[in-house]
Amino acid sequence: MIELVMKGTYKGRTFWITKHEIEELPELNLIPHEWYCGYVEYEPTVKHDSEDFDVFGGITFVGNLSQLDGFNSSVAVIGFDTAHINGEKMTANDVREECFNLIGQIESLKERRYCNRCGAQVKPDFNFCEICGQKLEKASEENGIRF
Repeated sequence: MIELVMKGTYKGRTFWITKHEIEELPELNLIPHEWYCGYVEYEPTVKHDSEDFDVFGGITFVGNLSQLDGFNSSVAVIGFDTAHINGEKMTANDVREECFNLIGQIESLKERRYCNRCGAQVKPDFNFCEICGQKLEKASEENGIRF
């Protein structure tokens, strides 16, 4: 069973927290009977690797809410869960704090620049790519990046 327990906004981004319960525990009893997942509104155009995000247990979902049972929104999200073997048990408020943390990390990714030829990350003040030598386009004045 999945239950929406919290929805809110932080720094202009929406987040959702769901509670998951299973009626029967697996034979080895390795995962908790109930756990939480956090989902944060995300821009698919922001380049990232899963290692870019430091949240409880790491990113476990990238997609849209309509892919999750019980949701009917096509908002792009990234998410994490708290059902980990021998992991600390987290509350909904703990997950909310992790969502805030994740939103901050997403915002910092928007400050990155990438070469439009080879895709390498480049320093914001560079005019040429350190990898391939491509002359870089000017960063957008609005958000400091170009997609």
